[in-house]
Amino acid sequence: MRLALIRKTLRDTRIPLIAAAAAIAAFEYLFVFAVDTHRDELHTYLNIIPPFAKRMMRLMAGADIFSHLTPTGLMSIGLAHPFLLAVLSVFSFAYCSRVLAGEIDAGTADLLLTLPLRRSGVYVSLTAVWAVAGLCLCTAPLLGVWIAQRFWQRGPFEMDRLAMVCVNLFALYVSVGATSLMFSAMMSRRWRTIALLVTLMLTAFVVNFLSAIWPPAERIAFLSVLHYYQPLPTIAEDRWPLHDLSILALTALLAWLIGLVVFTRRDIRTA
Repeated sequence: MRLALIRKTLRDTRIPLIAAAAAIAAFEYLFVFAVDTHRDELHTYLNIIPPFAKRMMRLMAGADIFSHLTPTGLMSIGLAHPFLLAVLSVFSFAYCSRVLAGEIDAGTADLLLTLPLRRSGVYVSLTAVWAVAGLCLCTAPLLGVWIAQRFWQRGPFEMDRLAMVCVNLFALYVSVGATSLMFSAMMSRRWRTIALLVTLMLTAFVVNFLSAIWPPAERIAFLSVLHYYQPLPTIAEDRWPLHDLSILALTALLAWLIGLVVFTRRDIRTA
């Protein structure tokens, strides 16, 4: 029965998953072309921008981007672009709010919970589909870059360094998704769940941005989940961001466990 639920959830999720993965791969593919085509102009622009803007860019990037104007270094911009993060966030919010709070809101949770499967089994099955979807989405940037390099001779790119960034991206996805599942398990209205998650993510964006230019925000930057995803230092230093990965993993585990406990113990009313 658990495999049947997983297959059904995969069928319901495949179209938005394919669309999101294709959008991410296409964006990174086009980003490679844009940067490669205008590389000389980009170098000129970066050399003439004011010192304050340079300092802000260094702080936001987490490293000196002006010392890493290589194809791989410039890809750190594409891998931290708001479009990429927005697609991942929207997919997580839509999926996680639909499979728990959405079922309760629509009055169909009783059908889901009458299956010969414990609530914990339902929660784990839905988590498995969400995790597989995340693997597809977080490898899509590598696919876009690989296609541009393999078939159009762009780059060259150090794919091993970009792969480390994508692992960090997956950890970010897991942390955001686990938090989404937790709140979805707690709430009974899908729109309220989505509104809360969007508010939290926008707050994380604002805090992460202001921390680069405003000292008070810098003191609370550790509260933003985006603080633990910085592609440029990983690429520049060619090392795994173990501290960031551990923080994101622990946050995800804690949120997932809380969601599991709440979902298995709460009284769900669909009427």
